[in-house]
Amino acid sequence: MTDSIALIISSVASHEDARHISRHLIEHQLAACVQISETSSCYRWQGAIVQEQEFLLHIKTLPALADMLITWLAQHHPYDTPEILLLDASANTDYARWVAGSCRSLQQLPDKTTNIIAKDSL
Repeated sequence: MTDSIALIISSVASHEDARHISRHLIEHQLAACVQISETSSCYRWQGAIVQEQEFLLHIKTLPALADMLITWLAQHHPYDTPEILLLDASANTDYARWVAGSCRSLQQLPDKTTNIIAKDSL
C-alpha cells in the first residue's frame, strides 16, 4: 500500500544556502526531510552555456503544505530564476505517516502562514 507525499526539487549554488533553506523548512515543520546532494549542472543562461557545481535539494512534505513551501522558497531563493519543481510521489505507508507526523498539521496553518513565509530571508 502507498500514500501520497509531495516532492519538491530545487537547486542552489552553495552548500551554505542549501543548509539554510533546509534548516528553515525543518524548523518550521514545512518539510519532513530535505536531502542535499552536490551535482553538476549544464544549462543555457543569458545566451551562454554554463556548467557549474550546484547543490540539489529534495524536499519531502505533505501535499497540503506544498504551495506554502513553494511560496517561501520562491521569495527567499538566491537565484533570479530558481528551479522549483513539484512532483506527486507515492510513498510506503510507514514513510508517509512519518512525513505527516513531522510536518505542521493543517490546523496550525491559518494563523501562522504569514509569519512563516515572511520570516528569515537568505
